[in-house]
Amino acid sequence: MATIKDVAKRADVGIATVSRMMNGTGYVSENSRKKIEEAIRELNFIPNERARNLSMKKSGIIGVIIPDFQTPFYASFIRQVEIALYKYGYKTMVCNTVKTSDREKEYLDMLDRNIVDGS
Repeated sequence: MATIKDVAKRADVGIATVSRMMNGTGYVSENSRKKIEEAIRELNFIPNERARNLSMKKSGIIGVIIPDFQTPFYASFIRQVEIALYKYGYKTMVCNTVKTSDREKEYLDMLDRNIVDGS
């Protein structure tokens, strides 16, 4: 699996230049942009989402805690939440407590440890 370093080496540019182009965070000359895009295609480069999330200090995930999946209201609710969040570029992590307070506390603790962007 190719890394951002491999792309930079193939395109004969710095890692920071590849990062700026991929994140749209700074100036990259048209010539460098073309070389980077070609290197990405040749190497079948797929960005490491975990690394990107660490550098951007966000996960792109919103946690939703519900008491029971099998309740029709919550099934419909989760569906609508997922649809709405996806429009804003977020993915949804659904935590089903099965009406157990211990599970609810564990999920809240997990979400508080910054595994998700919101809950």
